[in-house]
Amino acid sequence: MTKRTDKSTVLILIIIELALLLFGAMQTLHIYRTKDVLTGNDFFNFEDIVNTGEETNVLLSDYGALERGTYVGRIIYSSEKTQRLTFNNDKIPEIEAHDIYLDHRKNEVTFRITVRYPLNNFSVYLKYKGRGDFSVNELVLKRDRLEYVRFMLVVLTVFSVLEVMLYLFYKNREVFRDVLWIMICSLIAFLPYTVSGIHRGDDLTYHLLRIDGIAEELANGHFPVYMQSIWLNGYGSPVSMYYGDFLLYFPAVLRLLGFSFNISYKLYVIMGQSFFLCDSSAADPEA
Repeated sequence: MTKRTDKSTVLILIIIELALLLFGAMQTLHIYRTKDVLTGNDFFNFEDIVNTGEETNVLLSDYGALERGTYVGRIIYSSEKTQRLTFNNDKIPEIEAHDIYLDHRKNEVTFRITVRYPLNNFSVYLKYKGRGDFSVNELVLKRDRLEYVRFMLVVLTVFSVLEVMLYLFYKNREVFRDVLWIMICSLIAFLPYTVSGIHRGDDLTYHLLRIDGIAEELANGHFPVYMQSIWLNGYGSPVSMYYGDFLLYFPAVLRLLGFSFNISYKLYVIMGQSFFLCDSSAADPEA
């Protein structure tokens, strides 16, 4: 390729990157201007359903139409028994969310939902078990303001890799082939993680919870993390003193940026695989 062709390729990449970043910035600004949707306990009356012994679905709030995007919710409540929240009273393809458990030992829960397509009507329901007093003090739903920040982070990462590979392709073909081989091997090793969910093994839930424990402490301004308050219903446990948490800070930061637990863990796995392959390729075969 000529130098003129090289410069044209780089220029096209930069223009596409800047256009996508500008789009993300404009969408982020739009979300910051979006007002929160609030409902209060004046809208709820549980006197007719509590302690009847009958399980029932109770409409807590009807938000109306929702745009496509990610939303963050918070409910402040009081409950004698553990209850559940559900959305639109049934699973529909427009919403990506799981039922939310309202632990009777807590009084506040945050949750996240993804609206895949514009939704004409979005409702929050309580799956009441028929036993125990229950009341809601506040129910908040708002657009996730980090949604397009994550988009811009992905754009920067992808285009940074492309630009580095392009530089190596023109400057050092041998290193380019080595890096390309490492990337291909990493992607092949990552194929089992492309399925939905996470394959569980011995103690996996325990160790995965360490990620959210670190994220919560970082959000509270604690660094480095020694005690994780997420354990034992808020009493906490010095989990970070038992295990080396250095590598887990990466998925913990992703959790703070709003990436789902599955995505954070899988990116952590592919990062570990890539580091292992880099270390293996750099080793002296005669050592």
